[in-house]
Amino acid sequence: AKQEALQNTISEQFGVSDEQFEITENAFLNPELELQQITADYLSEVPANEFSELTPYLVSQIPSNAFSQLSDSQLENIPPTSLITLQAGQLDAIPSEALSSFTSEQIAQMPEDVFSALDPADKIKEFSADEFSGIKLEHLSFMSSDVLENIDNAQIAKLDSSILSEIDVTIFSSLTSDALASFTSTQLNGMDPESMSKFSQGNDLSNL
Repeated sequence: AKQEALQNTISEQFGVSDEQFEITENAFLNPELELQQITADYLSEVPANEFSELTPYLVSQIPSNAFSQLSDSQLENIPPTSLITLQAGQLDAIPSEALSSFTSEQIAQMPEDVFSALDPADKIKEFSADEFSGIKLEHLSFMSSDVLENIDNAQIAKLDSSILSEIDVTIFSSLTSDALASFTSTQLNGMDPESMSKFSQGNDLSNL
């Protein structure tokens, strides 16, 4: 009953279907181990291929500190749709050297506030430019100014053009001059005059 109630709560919050909650028998469901008792040592020993069995429910229940020893290959195998319940603390706990192993499809499925707890702020630099093609406007909106200041040129150049017209002044003003100068012609051509005017509010248009 407790699991069913939690499943209903997660379904309402993230729009997860019943099918996505299907739980299969694998190492994550050791009958002698409660999900909340999973440790970093335990999770690090789970074979990478078994991470493909992770469901949104399982992701939501694993303690944040258990993510602190995950490897590239383990992260790569998590189904993108299972990351819709990934929490900010869980993402922050993942080793910095493994953060570049996500795909853009995985990034796109992550909750909008998932980047809100990155500490230190320059951890955002560990994400690859290709991963940034999966970043959404909502992700940027929840990033602190310190995190936004650490987004580099290659990452900026990969942002989807479709979100640029929606970026507000607060986000633009937090980006460095070098980052602003990295917007591609394709990205800029997709922006309307009103959006372009946001650059001039606290930013030097000569940087573009």
